[in-house]
Amino acid sequence: MIYCGAARVYEKNYPPWEKAMVGRLKEYLNTNPLTIDQTIYSERSDKIYNHLLINLQDKNYPIILTDENDQIFNGNKEPKQTDIVIIHPATEYTKNRPDLLIAEQSEH
Repeated sequence: MIYCGAARVYEKNYPPWEKAMVGRLKEYLNTNPLTIDQTIYSERSDKIYNHLLINLQDKNYPIILTDENDQIFNGNKEPKQTDIVIIHPATEYTKNRPDLLIAEQSEH
């Protein structure tokens, strides 16, 4: 497993670099790794700037979309740069802090 930053996971030609890191790995190792993008639908500084798919995501856990044929949907953009795109839920805040930073307290 290789965990990398935005766009390095792209499999196909990527104009700023010709090929991103995974594109080079595919070429040099003659393999087709499973690629997952968690950044293309990242939330923005304000919900009004989020992609519509983030704002429509009503689960409290990450989702992967499928189409009517149960094929993984990873966006309308061509060429498809990754195998899977994950859409994380928008962060919820309590007292101006992201909920993920607040530990749940059990009642005693």
